[in-house]
Amino acid sequence: MIRKILVTNPLFALSVLALTSCGGGGSDSPKDNAVTICPRVINGQSCSPAGSPIVKIVITSPKGVQSLCSGTVISANKVLTAAHCFAFSNIASIDVESDTSSFSVNKFYIHPNLSQSGNALFNDVAIVQTKQSMNLPTLPILLSQTVSGGDKIGITGFGIDENGDLGSLKGGTMIVKDVTINHVSSQFDGKDSNTCNGDSGGPATFTIGDAVAIIGLTSTGIKTDCSTGDVTLFTNLQSQTVLDFITSIEPDIGTL
Repeated sequence: MIRKILVTNPLFALSVLALTSCGGGGSDSPKDNAVTICPRVINGQSCSPAGSPIVKIVITSPKGVQSLCSGTVISANKVLTAAHCFAFSNIASIDVESDTSSFSVNKFYIHPNLSQSGNALFNDVAIVQTKQSMNLPTLPILLSQTVSGGDKIGITGFGIDENGDLGSLKGGTMIVKDVTINHVSSQFDGKDSNTCNGDSGGPATFTIGDAVAIIGLTSTGIKTDCSTGDVTLFTNLQSQTVLDFITSIEPDIGTL
């Protein structure tokens, strides 16, 4: 199930849903801790969007139908997000929204080898370019080490929470279940948080010391209601084909 929320009617043939933090209390990770790019965040809890590198991406059709994805600022005018957010035609406008400002997008780039097999999307990565500098903090991509099963990652996005509310920045943590060259996967156990409708393209993050970097992008899940047992797939940003695409659009992206 593609996790991209549609605010009103579906816009294309794929089943589209997007991701947020759901769930309540957290549990201790057996490995590294993670942060969710929000001050004072508690698993699955609201956090302030002020000065955050995590932004809303609002896509509007010619008929005024809007859809919502999440994204991460990676340079002065570029935001990293999921390709499936744009996998339909007739886009009238795209806007990037922070806590206080809205920025018009003049270009967007989709990985040329985006594909789907079963519940999984491959190369599910895109970059949107704003007309003006956003003057927002950026996040680097994690390249110095890999994550593995048992590691804790942070998740952040603007999607639907456990109360059905949409559009507020929330964060939480998940435990990595498996890592392949294409995906980082996590299964919601009902204790930590989960992603759900509205967070597609939002970051999965990993912490090394005091530094935070992006390891994945929210892509798909297997349950429409994001309930216990749901498995989320994050696009693995350490995939060479994904990394090559990103650096071809933004050569000066930060890395950790």
